[in-house]
Amino acid sequence: MSRVDDRGLRSLRAFDETHRPRSSLVVCNEPAERVFDGIRIVPWRPFFGDLGEGRVIASSAAGWGRAGATPGAAVKGTGEGYVP
Repeated sequence: MSRVDDRGLRSLRAFDETHRPRSSLVVCNEPAERVFDGIRIVPWRPFFGDLGEGRVIASSAAGWGRAGATPGAAVKGTGEGYVP
């Protein structure tokens, strides 16, 4: 199993510097969710489970999503976000 590290986050950091999203995340094959240098690292199974249940995408303009969501969280290169 691979682990997201500093080298793997370079392009996401460049995106963050250019577009300044409220938050960023990486969906990956790690066993547990964690935060690395301010970026959420999310295991793919829970992410896609939430996606299938309609609990993932929040419109940054409308501000809707699951309770406690941060509308506008960047999902690598999109204007939409993952709602935890």
